Amino acid sequence: MTLARDASLTIIERMEREPAFAKLMLDEAASVFLNGEPNLSRAILHMLVQATVSFQGLAELTSTPIDRLHDFLSMDGDPGMGMDLMASIFTAIGRHLGVTMQVRSVAAETRRAGLEAMTQTRPDAA
Repeated sequence: MTLARDASLTIIERMEREPAFAKLMLDEAASVFLNGEPNLSRAILHMLVQATVSFQGLAELTSTPIDRLHDFLSMDGDPGMGMDLMASIFTAIGRHLGVTMQVRSVAAETRRAGLEAMTQTRPDAA
């Protein structure tokens, strides 16, 4: 008899143990979102919230009700709930992880040739 384990639990546990992995997953969530896969981005963000700030913490950071956050980040969620909410979630998780997001565009040929991962930096102390 084979025991199965939900892969998302393994990913969440690794993000809890390894902040660098959580930062890479935040980078991945942004990349897939900008490349036209909002559902995958929301799934990654859902795991990041569970592993880092928690839904309660995210609700406080974004001034958004928990049930709205759950709805937005669920697989059945309404992606049309707002770009402002998506931006707030990326910002809150980024601040919690001590990173800022920087986006740059590159020519398609350059991208195929391979680029290093997006640079993540610590925000200036406010």
